[in-house]
Amino acid sequence: MNHIYKNKHALVISYALIGCLLVFAVTSKASIRDSISDPYGSIITAHAMLKHHTLRLNAFASRINFDHHGIIELGDGIYDGYPPGTALLSLPAVYIADLIGRDLLSTGGITKTQINIISVVNPTIFLLIFLTGTLYVKPVESFIITTVSYFGSSLSSSLSTALWSLNFETLIIMVCLLILAAYDRGRL
Repeated sequence: MNHIYKNKHALVISYALIGCLLVFAVTSKASIRDSISDPYGSIITAHAMLKHHTLRLNAFASRINFDHHGIIELGDGIYDGYPPGTALLSLPAVYIADLIGRDLLSTGGITKTQINIISVVNPTIFLLIFLTGTLYVKPVESFIITTVSYFGSSLSSSLSTALWSLNFETLIIMVCLLILAAYDRGRL
């Protein structure tokens, strides 16, 4: 019995690793990038939070692309017009990008930072879907269901183009579903 248990864990790890590597490859090499949209403001806002401890983008006014539809002027302040959740959750990656000297006000720097973030978040989403499935079906079945669901739906095509709030929303929802499923199966 212990031998079967070890083999199941080896299968789970193998399938999880294969799936995460596939998602990482697709995400990190996706050809369509939409960086001058919602994500533009999110990365700059995270940068402002780290550098100036504020959501206001005034300190960066001379370098901000005001053609970006999400940047708004409100009173005497310049802000990203989108909720700050994505910026908040991006803080660790933006901090690291700043440490390595990436220009977080340039389109290139913003795009690279987004790619770095989604190249971690998206495989994690795949992993959470897969692990949730293994609570109900065999690892191979969960791998097939997860792979078809992820790559055959808008998850892959939407989540791999840029850093949307959808990336973090999906991640948080999948963590919640895994916890609920584990509880349901008596694993918590």
